[in-house]
Amino acid sequence: GFSLERVPWAEHGYYYTAKDTPGKHPYHEAGVYYIQEPSAMAPAAYLTRQMADGAGERILDLCAAPGGKSTQIAAAMAGRGTLISNEIHPARAKILSENIERMGIANAVVTNETPQRLAEHFSEYFTRIMVDAPKDVNIVRSSMLEKQITDPEEKAALPKYYAEPETDPRYLKKKKSNVVIAHGNLEQ
Repeated sequence: GFSLERVPWAEHGYYYTAKDTPGKHPYHEAGVYYIQEPSAMAPAAYLTRQMADGAGERILDLCAAPGGKSTQIAAAMAGRGTLISNEIHPARAKILSENIERMGIANAVVTNETPQRLAEHFSEYFTRIMVDAPKDVNIVRSSMLEKQITDPEEKAALPKYYAEPETDPRYLKKKKSNVVIAHGNLEQ
């Protein structure tokens, strides 16, 4: 057994001690649990905080590899609704797919698309969107996404994902739905 202590902000998250090796346990390989940093659990917990269950939910995890947030979101959905776990990089999408399969998540679809292609097919479709971009992408503050950006210099400073309406994740969501943008190096 493991010595576990509950992570306060994640319903199904637990700290383990340095002497424990849960990644080497057969339960890990069987998909009973997924290991991720406790701080990485906060965005998915926030995204699903007011969700009674997954019924009727259509959730997009835009930058999903390796799958920690997607598996956490899927647990909150309890097998209901639809989860699209997307990863733009093919090699990382393969790892994501393996983790979704290992965890036995039946209501998830793994895609390997650009935000532009997703927007072509899923305009105003999602009830919730998770964007946890890799640390090497310069993400703007979420407050900047809340306004229409018209200044050419400000627009030029935006990452390519958010420079045009067709690539902005807000255009993939239904009206009055949630978008959570998480990033390790968020600029003030």
